[in-house]
Amino acid sequence: EELVNHELQLNTLNGTALWVNVSARITNDTLPESKVLEGTIIDITDRKAFEVQLQHLASHDPLTGFLNRRAFEVQAKESLQEVQNYQASCCLLYLDLDQFKIVNDLCGHTAGDVLLKNLSQRLIKEVATFGKQHTIARLGGDEFGILLAKTKLEEARKIAESLRESIEQFLFVWEGNRFSLGVSIGLVELCPFHHSVEQILIMADTACYMAKDQGRNRVHTFIE
Repeated sequence: EELVNHELQLNTLNGTALWVNVSARITNDTLPESKVLEGTIIDITDRKAFEVQLQHLASHDPLTGFLNRRAFEVQAKESLQEVQNYQASCCLLYLDLDQFKIVNDLCGHTAGDVLLKNLSQRLIKEVATFGKQHTIARLGGDEFGILLAKTKLEEARKIAESLRESIEQFLFVWEGNRFSLGVSIGLVELCPFHHSVEQILIMADTACYMAKDQGRNRVHTFIE
C-alpha cells in the first residue's frame, strides 16, 4: 500500500495552521511477519500561501483590490443563472467616472492611480451600507461594475443614486490642486429572458453612454 503526494492541513499545538505534503508506504522488507510504515512529511505552508496569492492576483485588480473584469463576468454568469431559474433578483450597475481624464492629463498617471485607490475605498464603504452580498469590480481604467444581489429595480435605482451622490461629494487634492468628479451610471435589471452576460454588459454600457449623452453625472436605466 502506498500514499503519494497527499496534501492536508494540520493544526499545531499552539493553533497554527500548517499545510503538509505526505508520502508514505507500508513495507515488510525487514521481517515477513512485520509491517513498517515509512514515509516523508514536507512543510508546504509557504507554497500554499503563494498559490493563494497567485489565485487572488488572477481574479483581482491589483490597484483597487476589487474583482477584475474576468472574475466579475464569472460572478455575473452565476447571478444570471439564478435569475433564469427564478431563484433570485439581481441588478447590474456600470459606472464610468466623469472628468477622470482631466486628472490624468494634468497631474499624471500616478495621481490618477491614487485617485482611483482613494475612490475605491469610498465606494466599497458606501456599497457595504446596503449589504455585504454585493460584488464590486474594476472593469477598465475608470470603469466599475457592481452586481446588486437580491435587489429589484427600484431599490437598485436608489442605490445607484446614492453612489452617484457619494462620488459627487468626493474631493481629490493633488499638489495643491483640487478636483471633483462625477459619475455616469448605467443600470440593468437581470431578467430570465436575458441569454448571456455579454448581452447584459452591452446593455449596461449603452445605458451608461446614454447617461453621459444626457449631460453626465446621472443614472440611466436600460429599458427594453
